[in-house]
Amino acid sequence: TLDGLSTIRAYHAEPGLMKRLVDILNHQQNAYFLTTTAQCWLAIRLEMVGTFIIFAACLCAVLEHGAQNGNETFAGLAGLSISFALSVTQSLNWSVRMGSDLEGHMVSVERIKQYCRIPSEAAHTLPFDATLSDWPSRGEIIFSSVKLRYRPNL
Repeated sequence: TLDGLSTIRAYHAEPGLMKRLVDILNHQQNAYFLTTTAQCWLAIRLEMVGTFIIFAACLCAVLEHGAQNGNETFAGLAGLSISFALSVTQSLNWSVRMGSDLEGHMVSVERIKQYCRIPSEAAHTLPFDATLSDWPSRGEIIFSSVKLRYRPNL
């Protein structure tokens, strides 16, 4: 929010905060770059697998064409197999991405499960302790022989 903006400007802290923001953004972008690079690497490999499947479907159709002697049913089935082979690449990409999304969501569920097992904090109100019945007796604080410093050498 912009609530602290006047304080930041009053202390001339804009350059330091801007540098901190840029450093944090650079750190986040490094992770995003690695994620994008890994996705591109995987997409290329999956495209190659899909290309080999398409190649195999086409090769089988060409090699069997001579044995079928112009059979129209074979031509239709060969076209159908090549058509399905073309959609395999998209299906592979989709399956792998959905699998990785599922894994990411399951990690979130694991974390929530771990957080549920963390012991609770103490109750907000504690049972009455008889030894503290007269404490505090008044609403005041007394400082006696107190020395405070912001930092050494002051």
